[in-house]
Parts: sequence; C-alpha cells; structure tokens
Amino acid sequence: MRAGVTFKYTENGVEGLVQNKKVYLAIASGGIYSEGPMKEYDPTEKYIKNILGFIGITDVTAFRVEGVAIPGIKESAMSKAVQIVENTFSL
Repeated sequence: MRAGVTFKYTENGVEGLVQNKKVYLAIASGGIYSEGPMKEYDPTEKYIKNILGFIGITDVTAFRVEGVAIPGIKESAMSKAVQIVENTFSL
C-alpha cells in the first residue's frame, strides 16, 4: 500500500488506483474453510480480498488446497485442487 501509487485520498474517501487487474490467490490450509461450518472462521480469503479491493482490484479468484492435515482428505487434497485449476482454465 502506497498513498499516491496504489491508492489516493479523495473528498469521498479512499480510491484504489490499481484498476483492471486480475488476481489469482493460491491458498493452502490444514482444515477446510471454503465451505461448511468453518467457512465463517476463514480470515485468509476475506482479508486478502479486502486489501486488494482497497487498492482497486476486485477481480479475484481463489484456488485452495484444503484439508492437508485431515486423514482421509489430505491424500487427495492436492490432486483435487489441481483438477479445479485445470477445469477453470480448460487445461
């Protein structure tokens, strides 16, 4: 964050100066936070999107490798995440 570079102060408040950019987030976690009962406790994606929004970036897509600490899920967590990325970009 740099005033005058990534955002500026105006009479109406802060204005983001980083426009028309696309961001892809790669998030890894031991638990599952994208859905289910723990979703409301995931600070990562919300925080990063808020910070990026502050500077004007609103086109944000998150990709997650989740459950890497959960037996029975961790074994397929990475391949599931890779499949989602491949499907998204038709690789």
